[in-house]
Amino acid sequence: MYRKAEAALDKARAELRAEVVAVLRSTGERGAQADVARRTGWAAEAEQSAAE
Repeated sequence: MYRKAEAALDKARAELRAEVVAVLRSTGERGAQADVARRTGWAAEAEQSAAE
């Protein structure tokens, strides 16, 4: 059961990361990084490195 839960969490994390990268690449909007950080709880630096 633990391994299934861990796999599900890893999958959700990967999907969220992909969505964040897609949002950051698709918008030139000022404050997009801050918006993503606010919604996910991630620091702005985390999104910046994820987008690279």
